[in-house]
Amino acid sequence: MKDIIQCSGGVFLPHMPRTYKNKRIVISCPEDLPRCRPARSARLPIASTEFLLTGILQQALDLPPYRLDGPPAPHPPSAPAPATRASKGKGASGPAPAPPGSAKRRR
Repeated sequence: MKDIIQCSGGVFLPHMPRTYKNKRIVISCPEDLPRCRPARSARLPIASTEFLLTGILQQALDLPPYRLDGPPAPHPPSAPAPATRASKGKGASGPAPAPPGSAKRRR
């Protein structure tokens, strides 16, 4: 799993994390849940290996179906995300442009 995590852009942690950090997820199996007590105490999500493998194949993360530790627990508040250009409030102006190839050609 270490190689899969690193090849997909993740960071493998050699020891069980004991503190909450945003975007940190513990990958485990039901048999090893007792060994995840430090992560559970830190309210880190614990997911099955299928979460990682399915996420890589589909290029999308969907944590709830693969959680091993039950419903999400509230976690410490984090700093608000900085505003991006898309969220600065310049709403859409007019209809969306037609995709290439669908517009009629005029002669």
